[in-house]
Amino acid sequence: MNEKQDCKKRKCISLEVKTEIIKKHTEQKITTSKLAKEFNVNASTINTILERKLKQHNQKSTKARLKEQELKLGTK
Repeated sequence: MNEKQDCKKRKCISLEVKTEIIKKHTEQKITTSKLAKEFNVNASTINTILERKLKQHNQKSTKARLKEQELKLGTK
C-alpha cells in the first residue's frame, strides 16, 4: 500500500466543541478517556485541548500580575 493511503486526514474540531469539552471536564469532572469516546477523538487530542486552555489561562494570569506590579511601581 502507498504511504499516502495509510495516512488519516486531520480532523478539525470547532471552537464550540472545544468549549464543550473544557466545560464538561471542569464542571462535570468527566475524564479525558470518556470525553474522547464521546467526541470520537483520541484521548491525546482531549489532553492537548485542556493543556492549551490551561497554558492560555496561565499566560493571562501572568500578564495581569505584571500589569498590577507595574501600576504599583508606577512604571507605566
